[in-house]
Amino acid sequence: MSKPITGVINANVVESDIIDDIFNNGVDLDYEAYIAEHGEEAAEDYESEGPTMLLGFQKDEDGLWDVDENAEYSLKYNGDCATIQVVHSKYVKKDCVYCSPCYPGQGDLETGHGSLIAYSLKKEDISENASPETKTGITQL
Repeated sequence: MSKPITGVINANVVESDIIDDIFNNGVDLDYEAYIAEHGEEAAEDYESEGPTMLLGFQKDEDGLWDVDENAEYSLKYNGDCATIQVVHSKYVKKDCVYCSPCYPGQGDLETGHGSLIAYSLKKEDISENASPETKTGITQL
């Protein structure tokens, strides 16, 4: 099997437990940048309109965020457009097509009938309101 590519899914079609996990256990990159610029004492002044969150990442020796190979998922939540990029996972979807130009070279997890392999959420994390093809082709690595 070829190396999976990043998979992209609309946050509106995932179960609320995933969104809760992102916001309760994830890292708000916008907050981190704000604190780096304004200092810890300005923390209470921080306001977020659409945070960029990471879940399932860890800092490397250079202080940069990297995939946590032991996490079930390594996700990036894009609050400004309510999408989730699955950059690493224990699950893949084997029938993806490429996303729109907004996410070049990444797989659309909401479609089927393609031939791309992309990192995915597990079937149980996808809402019943999602289209049926969103859950097709998902397997555990």
